Amino acid sequence: MALLKVESVESAVLSLRSFIEHHYLNRTEVIPLLRSQNRIVSETLFCVEDNPNFNRSTVDGYAIFAHESHGASENLPTVLNCVEQIEMGKAAVSELRPGECAYVPTGGMLPKNANAVVMIEYCDVFEGNQILVYQSVSEHENVVLKGEDMRQGSPLLEVGSRMSFKEIALCAQNGITHIPVYQNLKALVISTGDELAEIHEALSLGQVRDINRLMLIELLKQVNIDCVEQQLVRDDFDGLKATVDLWIDQVDLVILSGGSSQGTKDYTQRLFESYGSEALWLHGLAIKPGKPTLLGSWHETLLIGLPGHPLSALLVYLNVVQEALIQAYQIKKQKPILAKLATNMPSAAGKDTYLLVNLERHSDYYEASVCHTKSGLIQAFTHANGYIHLSKDTEGAHQGTWVEVFPLTL
Repeated sequence: MALLKVESVESAVLSLRSFIEHHYLNRTEVIPLLRSQNRIVSETLFCVEDNPNFNRSTVDGYAIFAHESHGASENLPTVLNCVEQIEMGKAAVSELRPGECAYVPTGGMLPKNANAVVMIEYCDVFEGNQILVYQSVSEHENVVLKGEDMRQGSPLLEVGSRMSFKEIALCAQNGITHIPVYQNLKALVISTGDELAEIHEALSLGQVRDINRLMLIELLKQVNIDCVEQQLVRDDFDGLKATVDLWIDQVDLVILSGGSSQGTKDYTQRLFESYGSEALWLHGLAIKPGKPTLLGSWHETLLIGLPGHPLSALLVYLNVVQEALIQAYQIKKQKPILAKLATNMPSAAGKDTYLLVNLERHSDYYEASVCHTKSGLIQAFTHANGYIHLSKDTEGAHQGTWVEVFPLTL
């Protein structure tokens, strides 16, 4: 049995990213705004008009020349003549002259040359159209200027932005009805192993339920990859090959968990090699956990072989597969949280080490406690709300060291 020739995490991410950029980034479509929830923007969108496109009042009050209110008080109010009652949604008609004002509601348009609004609470109607102003205001007080929020031609959404209710609202404000987005990729997800049972099945002695398939399917949704088929396949090469052969030219990714090592019933390497001498890119990563990982391709389909251990499958997926997708599509993701390590933590020499942690908030800092787990156990999943990375170039981290805690979700 040959030893695995491991490659770095960075090298694996770069290989995947290059393949994705070459084969998938040109797959885009334009969809209606109201169908764009959770999709990834494929072109920078720009403001098509100033927002707001007029000088807008932020209060109910009177639009005035600010300097005419200077020195106004309860004892000595400024007296102005109201020449217009501006309605919501209507353009202001008047152009103020010295000594004049106009009533304007919250959100209403100011007369063209008015430069401030005094709140109605600080005004009284005196005789006819005369208004008493009891408080001074500065220039542009209680006013949002034309284009102050967004200028026409300025970037609205960048490539890689994920459409949520906020982005949809921004586009609606700008009159954008259709959004350019990347097409969703399609995946076949397979778990392999004689020891696995379906989640609805009663367990026989020696069996465990297959959680990797469901976990991976949900993780793929974070990067808009649709699982079009998912199966549990026993440790049988012919059965595995027949399943993959049926789907390989219909999907963009084939993701297998289990069978990635070099045991007598580990068939992932043999499967990859059955698609040609160039199909297998690498077998072995300098990572802990997750060393027996395989990457490859067949035509425009990525082949990904993850370890069967749920923790290994999760951490390799997040830091290799998902990271490559994030970089290729420029997807925005959550920033890590700085936290103090609760205990000393060694790392594996020459390997990038990833550890699930539980974050606990103290008065002025976060503390990260490593969720210890043995091979095959998934209890750590329950308590973990992030993970840390100890570089292959370090010898671990001491208690009290500041570490970055990466979220498990985008």
